[in-house]
Amino acid sequence: MSTLRNKINVLFGLPFAILLVIMSLLIYSQVSNTIIPLTEDMTTEIVVARSGEITQWIQGNSHEIKAIASDEIIKSGDLEAIKQYLKYRNSYLREDFLLMWFADLNGDFYTTTGHSGNIRQREDIKAIFDDKKDVYISNPMISEVTKEPIVVIAHSVLDDRNNLIGAFAGVIKIDKLTEIVEAINVGNDSFGMIVDGSGLIIAHPDDEVRLKLNISELSSSGYKNTDGLFEKMQAGQADNHIYTDTNGVKSNLIFSSIESTPNWNIAVKIPVSELHAKSNHILKTIIILISSIILLVILMVYLLSNAISKPIIQGSNFAKQIAGLDASDNLPDKLIKRNDEIGILANSLQSITNSLREFINTVGSSADQVATASQVLASTSEQSSIASEEVSKTIEQIAEGATEQAINTEEGAKKTDELNNIIEEELVYMEKLVSQADKVMKLKDDGESIVSELIDKTRSSSEGIQKVYNGIIETNNSTLKIQSASHVIQSISEQTNLLALNAAIEAARAGEAGKGFAVVAEEIRKLAEQSNKSAGEIESIVNSLQTNSRVDVDIITEVSAITKEQGSSVEMTREIFSVIAKELEVTKEIINELGAIGESMGSSKDEIINILQNLSAIAEENAAATEEASASTEEQTASMEEIYSASNSMADLAQELKSLVSKFKIN
Repeated sequence: MSTLRNKINVLFGLPFAILLVIMSLLIYSQVSNTIIPLTEDMTTEIVVARSGEITQWIQGNSHEIKAIASDEIIKSGDLEAIKQYLKYRNSYLREDFLLMWFADLNGDFYTTTGHSGNIRQREDIKAIFDDKKDVYISNPMISEVTKEPIVVIAHSVLDDRNNLIGAFAGVIKIDKLTEIVEAINVGNDSFGMIVDGSGLIIAHPDDEVRLKLNISELSSSGYKNTDGLFEKMQAGQADNHIYTDTNGVKSNLIFSSIESTPNWNIAVKIPVSELHAKSNHILKTIIILISSIILLVILMVYLLSNAISKPIIQGSNFAKQIAGLDASDNLPDKLIKRNDEIGILANSLQSITNSLREFINTVGSSADQVATASQVLASTSEQSSIASEEVSKTIEQIAEGATEQAINTEEGAKKTDELNNIIEEELVYMEKLVSQADKVMKLKDDGESIVSELIDKTRSSSEGIQKVYNGIIETNNSTLKIQSASHVIQSISEQTNLLALNAAIEAARAGEAGKGFAVVAEEIRKLAEQSNKSAGEIESIVNSLQTNSRVDVDIITEVSAITKEQGSSVEMTREIFSVIAKELEVTKEIINELGAIGESMGSSKDEIINILQNLSAIAEENAAATEEASASTEEQTASMEEIYSASNSMADLAQELKSLVSKFKIN
């Protein structure tokens, strides 16, 4: 709610609160810009210091190895004496060393633990023997003896004439380097690491990272923003690099090179969130302090606004009471007697209240007089209005009856016209129906003629089929006779064949004299065979004829049966045609009667239309007359109602005025 108190609170409290918030943000910005670089610088100093410690540690171990390599026993080159010295030395090894060894120019080595072998091709031996280096510190490698990851510090061994006779080395376990970086503690989630010259992390608190993760290959392992990190380390300067690990944590890697090593670096990883932790803590403190100040200011502004707005609220409530038609109270004397602007406002409100009371009393008296006069006028106009309404209702009833009669008469005329149209359409359809009935009668006559012809033809067809049937039977009987005759011919040809065979035998017996007889017998035999063959062919043909005759007989039998059924169907069709003809005659007579009735209805329809039209004209004249009378009566009634309504309105206004006046409380 936009009150004076709220406005004071906003105008005075809000700018002050905004100013404090801006000041806190500026302070936080300055603190952040100071603390984070300060933390980074401090961490860099720690890293550089740790780098120096590792350098000193490596140099110390290197000096110890160099001192042992300068021992007279080692310089003598006597392998047996050197072996005894190494065995003796094993009992006095510091915890930094895993073991020590001596190697001759052939690469054969002997350790303090009694192990031996050849390491001529190893990098540390090549550096001393081939590259003529005085000291060599190796990158991590796997020990030939313990198979553990180690770092080797090797020194050349020179005899009294400064001739190279071998190499002496101390072996340091990687775990020692891990212990050194684990001691680095910059924050809760920070840790240290050592990276060798190839980028391999050789010391790290996490076993999954140590000797497994290479700085130059971080991007392929899921790390982000690692481009250029390895190159920065190779530069040999103290520097830092911000990247994101596999868990999505953004971290700052601060690193420094380690002197006296093959380009090693010591590094400390600090999450960026941890760098901001101190500045965030300061921000929280600032927020709490600023919030307390803002609350105190708000309280002071509230008390001040309350002191200013309280008398104004009293005057406002008094004005609301008057607006609510309650003018019975007065403002407090304490408020009226004030000498400031609020006192002037209170005096003005009290004067308005006094004047309002006098006005209400005057209006109430006038309202009573108006109400009495309006009641008398309303009573008179109401009686006149009732009489006019009764006359108007009677005329309206007459008008409604006449109007309804005219409407019904006109509707009857319309329906009669529709009936006339239907009758005319019906007569047209009747004529079409008579025409179609004549056509059907003609078609019936034609059908009876066709059926009669069909019956005659069916009878002729039956007689022809019977003749064919008889002919087939006779043909079948003839084939039986032919078959019997062919059997006789076959029998004769067979006997003739036997006689010809006997004659040929006798002719052969007769010798030369029977040759002519033999020729005749042979010819007879051939004729007999031909006869027999012909008889067989005849029998085959006769069998075929008999088969065909039997099939023809079956077909003719079926055709004869169908013909008989066809004759019955045709006869039945003729009987149906006769029945249809009789029914058509009856239908035609009915259609003619309907046509006569339709013409009679058409004549009656014309008379009805004339009568209805006369009735409609009369009804319309009656309706017009009653409407005019009704209109005059309605105008009179309307005038009386207006007078009555005006008097009622006046009475209502007077009553409303009294009601409004009664709502004011002035006592």
